[in-house]
Amino acid sequence: MQQYVVLQSRKFVLATATAWLQLQLLSVHSQRIMHKCSRLFLTLYRISLTSIFPYLPAMIASFGVASNDIAFWAGACSAIYSLSQALTAIPWGRASDRYGRKPIILLGLLNTLLTSLLWGFSVNLPMAMVARALSGAGNGNVGIIRTMV
Repeated sequence: MQQYVVLQSRKFVLATATAWLQLQLLSVHSQRIMHKCSRLFLTLYRISLTSIFPYLPAMIASFGVASNDIAFWAGACSAIYSLSQALTAIPWGRASDRYGRKPIILLGLLNTLLTSLLWGFSVNLPMAMVARALSGAGNGNVGIIRTMV
């Protein structure tokens, strides 16, 4: 009887160790996938920030801004994105703690989609500035992506 108990306990230990190893391998695999996804999200956010730079002066000029003021307003459009992103980073962090990382990141990506369309269809300078400010405010969750890995 004692040998049977020892044999059963060894089987239990072996089964437990096997399950633990499978869980660890799954965990490593899911961590790799999350790492790749977070790199993709960071790339999308960086593109959102810098994709407008090549055509920004031409777009500002199309709004009827004087040629000597184009550089100022192009800089303002670039700066308002980063400023609003910095102002909303802490609220986005709190929201991700409360509602979860994934929903908040997806919300930020949806914001990037919508505000990029708003930026592209801007017909005047104030509309373009608001679109960039909203885009930056929605991308204040870049710090959340780094915590997902």
